[in-house]
Amino acid sequence: MEKNGELAILLLMADPSDSTRLQLGQELREIREKLQLAKTREKFRLEMRTSIRPGDLTQAIFDTEPQIVHFSGHGTQAGELCLENQEGRNQTVSPEALASLFELVSHQVDCVLLNACYSEIQAKAISKHIDYVIGMHQEIGDKAATAFSIGFYKALGANYSVEDAYKFGLVELRLLSIPESLIPILVTKEMSADANRKASYQSSTSTIQSPIMPPEEIKSGGINIASLQTGQQLYRNVKIAWPDMKTACRSAETISIIGIRGLGAFGTDQSLISLAEIGDYKNLRKLRILLLSDNSRWLNPGYIKLRAYESIEVFKKELRTSHEIVESAMIKLSKRLKGTKSGIRYYSGEPKFGMVLTDKVAFVNSYAEPSSTQVIDLPIYRFKKAPGSLYAAYKRHFDDLWHNQSEPGEYQQKYIDLETSAGGIIIAEEYGQKYVALLRRHDGYWVLPKGHRSLSENDLEDTAIREVMEETGLHRNSFYIEKSLGHYAYDEKAEEFNAVKVNHLFLMRTRDSKRPKLSPPEFAEAKWWNINTPLPEMLYTYQKSYLQEAIQLELSQ
Repeated sequence: MEKNGELAILLLMADPSDSTRLQLGQELREIREKLQLAKTREKFRLEMRTSIRPGDLTQAIFDTEPQIVHFSGHGTQAGELCLENQEGRNQTVSPEALASLFELVSHQVDCVLLNACYSEIQAKAISKHIDYVIGMHQEIGDKAATAFSIGFYKALGANYSVEDAYKFGLVELRLLSIPESLIPILVTKEMSADANRKASYQSSTSTIQSPIMPPEEIKSGGINIASLQTGQQLYRNVKIAWPDMKTACRSAETISIIGIRGLGAFGTDQSLISLAEIGDYKNLRKLRILLLSDNSRWLNPGYIKLRAYESIEVFKKELRTSHEIVESAMIKLSKRLKGTKSGIRYYSGEPKFGMVLTDKVAFVNSYAEPSSTQVIDLPIYRFKKAPGSLYAAYKRHFDDLWHNQSEPGEYQQKYIDLETSAGGIIIAEEYGQKYVALLRRHDGYWVLPKGHRSLSENDLEDTAIREVMEETGLHRNSFYIEKSLGHYAYDEKAEEFNAVKVNHLFLMRTRDSKRPKLSPPEFAEAKWWNINTPLPEMLYTYQKSYLQEAIQLELSQ
C-alpha cells in the first residue's frame, strides 16, 4: 500500500450548515494523535481538507496523492454523500459519481473509508475499483464513528493490514460498550467481483419481469384486471425508490410509517422525513409512526443469530437508542402539527412489512425476505390509492396495529390525555329533514367523531370542536356546540385493553340550511344519516345509546 515508504492519508470533511452538526474536530484530533503515537509514525502523512465541495475532490486527490481516502460527514439513506455547496449548505454526490472518480485513481488509492451514515451503497459501488472500502450500513452516531476510526488507525499504526485494522475498529466499539459494532462493513474488490459474476450468471439464466404491470386489458368474471394493476410499481431497492418516496411525503397531508428502528424514515436530517427539510412539508398535519417494541416476542436468539448480532441485549440497546431519537424529533415536529392524531406507538408482534403510507400512495417492503438481507436491499412496492389497489389493505393493516395492537410512546404519554376523549353528535337540517354525521371505519363499523384531549387544551369543548373538524373535514364556522350531552366511562375497546377512559359528548348543529360536505381524511366513508331511518351497525354501545336519545328528542320537536 505504501509509496516510496510513505503512506498518505487524505481526510475529507464536510458538515453542511443545514444539517445536524457533527463532532468532526474531535475525530480529526483522535486520528492525528493515534498516528503520532504509532511506532511506525514516520511513514504516515496525514492531509486534511475541510468544508469539502464536489469540485474539490479531484484537486485534493491530485495534490496529496493518497493511498487512503477517509471521508467524514453525512450520508443519506439513498446512499449519497453530503458535501457542501458555495453557501456551505448540503449538496449530495451519488454513488455512481464517486465510483467513476475512484475508477480513475484506482492505480493510486488502495483504501476508502466512508465514515458517514448509510454509506454502504457508496462502498459497494466504489469497491468495483478499489481494493478495500469501508462504509456504514445504517445510521451511526458521532461517538461510534470516532471510536471506529481510533481502532482502525491504531491498528494501521501498529503495522496491521487494512482487513485487520477494520476488525480492530469493530473491537474498539465493543470495548467501549458502544452498541453499533455491526454498522461498519468492509467490502473488497474481490467480493465485488464475485457479486458481479453471480449477478451475471443469474441474469443469463432467468427472466426478470417488468416492474410495471402489462397494459393489456384482461376481463374475467366482469372484473377488469388491468384496472386493478393501475398504479402498481416495483423498485429494486430503497435507493431507487427514495426520490419518489420523498416527493410523495412532501406533498402529503398524512403520513403513516411502520418500521423497526425508525431512523431511516424520521428523526434526523438524513431521514426520509428530514428535520432539515421540514419546511417543505407544508401540507403535513398528521404523522403516525409504529415501531418495534424492545419487548417484542419476535426478538429471540434465532433471529439475533441470523442477523449476526452479538446478543439480544445489544440489539435492544440499539433499538431503544434509535427510538429515543425518533421520540425527540416528534416533540420538535409537534410545534407544527396540531391535534392529537400524531405520535409514536410500539407493537410487540412480528414485523411483516416496512411501510410508508401517505393519503395517496403506499410504499411497502416485505420482511419475509431472507433474514440476512439488509433492509436497504429489500425491493419496494408502490401502490396508488385507487379502486382495487392493495393500498386499502395496507392502510387497514396499519390502522389495526395502531388502534388495537400497540402501546403509546413517550410523545403520546407526555402531550396527549389518553384517558379523556371528546366529540359530538352533529345535527344538520335540509328541506325539513334532519340528519346526523356518522363515520364508517375500514372494518365496517360506524362511529361518532371524537378523539383524545391534548394536554394543552383546558376546555373539553375545544377538544370536541377540533376532533369534529379533523375527522369530518367540516370548517369551524359551519357548526356550533349547543350543549353538553354528558359523558360515559365505558367502551368496548377500553375494556379490551383494561383501560379507563372518559368520553364526553356534545350536541352540535350546522349553521346553514343545507348539509355541508363531509370529507373524512382517515375513514372509509362519512355520511349524513337521515334520523328517520334505522341506525347502521355502531361500534360503541354507549355512543349508540346517546345517539338514540338525541334522535328521539329531535323527532319529538
